[in-house]
Amino acid sequence: MPGIRYIIVFIGFLCIFSVSSYAENTKSFTILHTNDLHSHLRSEKNALNLGGVARIKTLVDSIRKQTPNSYFVDGGDFSEGHIYYNLGAGTETIKMMDHLGYDAAVIGNHDWLNGPDHLLNAIENANSSISFLATNMGVENYKRKNDFKKWVHPYLIKEKDGIKVAFLGAITYELIYDRFFKPIEVLNPFEPLSTTAKKLKQKGLADIVIAVSHNSLDVNKIILEQAPEIDLMISGHQHRKMTEPVVVKRDRSDAWIVEAGSWGRYLGRVDLDVTKENGQSKVNLKNFKLYQIDKTIKEDPQTVAMVEALDQKIEQEFGPILNDHVAHSHIETQGSGSESIMGNLTTDAYKWWAFTDLALENENFLYSNLYKGSLSTADIYNSMPGVYNPDTKKAWTLKTLDMKGYTLKLVFSVLLSSKTLSQKGIVSASGMRLVYNPLFIAKQAYDEIFNQNPYPAFDLTSPTILDFNQERQKQLLDQLTGIIEKFTIDSTPVTWLGTYKVALNESMLMAIEFINSIIPNLVPLDSLEDTQEEAWLILKEYIADLGELNQDSVSMGNRILSFQPDLSVEFNEIHWTPSHKTKKGVLANIKVKIKNYGETDSFLDQRTIHLYSNKHQTDTTRSGEYYAIAEEKLLPVVPAGESIEITWENVVIPGQLDLYPVRISLNGLSSEINHTNDSAEQWFSFIEE
Repeated sequence: MPGIRYIIVFIGFLCIFSVSSYAENTKSFTILHTNDLHSHLRSEKNALNLGGVARIKTLVDSIRKQTPNSYFVDGGDFSEGHIYYNLGAGTETIKMMDHLGYDAAVIGNHDWLNGPDHLLNAIENANSSISFLATNMGVENYKRKNDFKKWVHPYLIKEKDGIKVAFLGAITYELIYDRFFKPIEVLNPFEPLSTTAKKLKQKGLADIVIAVSHNSLDVNKIILEQAPEIDLMISGHQHRKMTEPVVVKRDRSDAWIVEAGSWGRYLGRVDLDVTKENGQSKVNLKNFKLYQIDKTIKEDPQTVAMVEALDQKIEQEFGPILNDHVAHSHIETQGSGSESIMGNLTTDAYKWWAFTDLALENENFLYSNLYKGSLSTADIYNSMPGVYNPDTKKAWTLKTLDMKGYTLKLVFSVLLSSKTLSQKGIVSASGMRLVYNPLFIAKQAYDEIFNQNPYPAFDLTSPTILDFNQERQKQLLDQLTGIIEKFTIDSTPVTWLGTYKVALNESMLMAIEFINSIIPNLVPLDSLEDTQEEAWLILKEYIADLGELNQDSVSMGNRILSFQPDLSVEFNEIHWTPSHKTKKGVLANIKVKIKNYGETDSFLDQRTIHLYSNKHQTDTTRSGEYYAIAEEKLLPVVPAGESIEITWENVVIPGQLDLYPVRISLNGLSSEINHTNDSAEQWFSFIEE
């Protein structure tokens, strides 16, 4: 049947033609990205030792050599947050980014915490070829607006292989940060990004539009929903390590959001296919990958030399602070839940130095952990560097403030009024003991006051408590503060009209001012005094006075407690006794301490504890896949405030690169409020003699 043979040949010809046509009209592009570098030019001092710009330089150069159609962008907060920022208020960091080969970077909120003048000065002094982006920004009231527009642009258009790529920049839209950028105005990002993206595509100026955003995931999703012309979102701000892109479904085409953690510990890579047909472009995300920046990547020698030169500049300006010895730490100050080791340590230092009744700190501005080993001045500074002012040559200073008992109760009631909020550990405290029960009826009061607004950061239309009549005000306050079962300061019950002197940092003051914008004058600031002493220096003095940090240096689990049981496994309470190496790992005994931080004894309800290893070992770019390496154990009743020890003997711990990770996990318990401390992972190192 020759006719059928001709038909088959014809169909084959059409298939070959369509494939070749697709190949001719389709171009491949690669977007490399980082975010929230915060001037971390060197790697971390912990076991994994991630990060380091010299490693990033090696990797980026290698990828760009293999894929010429590539761009390198940053999702913001590249400057403030580390000792290297103090060299020219970010100037040297921008020069380093220029050396690494960035094409564009969005302006993050930490990049303008010293105001637009210092940001502009740093950019001008660096004189880099990076395009800084800010699409939702109004500069008309800024006296240096023409200079600012020269360096900071609403968009950037680049062209390679006949494809025009536009980059937009969404700067942080959160009310709490607006005052730092004045007189520049931070605009609602939705309309400016949507309008700009649409204009660029309609006028044929861009085939593909990529938004680089320093906003929360929720805000970024809304931007993409309202701007169908944007094809991809490179995100920052929340330090999310996304192992997979977040897909935003839309009528005409899907869009994707990616983010690469923080501090240069990961490099993100997005591979895109762009197909042009009939004047329209279709974008397909072909591949997404995170590269872990670890010791397997060789450091670029030139970049190493540049960082070492900056070290010399730091010590010339600030003294021998990089390698001096302040104290020795036997623990790492990480933590989770309503209390953290770093938060407790810092507030203990404030109270100790200022002789106040209590001390408070905003956890969001405790930037980094302190690691095991010798602690230098720079290590302590880098744990809480916010915010170095190049004019005063100081970071934030400690303040004192008189607060009424009812104010303290209301503030903590709001912060602890739900499971979600209470687990975030937003505020750390010293000098107080508070027992809370968020299962109380406070949710009704919280919802009524704050109107269940899902996006209060950029749409603050909620009513204030002052809008209610006096009787309803009292009812709401009684309901809201009803979650507090016990509240003492220096072992004495907090009274409604009592006055208490509080030590706090500028970051906590920012939070109070934001609360005052919702409930006017809830926290009167008439008694506010500035000690003029830098908060990080107070922490350094306190740590030096201790001499060393260990589990006894910082009390845990006795400041902000849930009324319900709260079993916890802590990172620093996981220990091993290694024996010898085998073909499958290291034979060792594992011991862990489990503490009940709740006010109630735990229940004997078949709760178990598990010992796991990570299938991916030292590869943290993938979601953890854990498997048991020993039998689970049944937990006995743990009395309130007490601890038990669990031991596994003769367990083989798998490892890689001389690191042997173990994970201890408690199975879920519905009666508990805080589940952020139900598991912890420890990395052991073992070198046989």
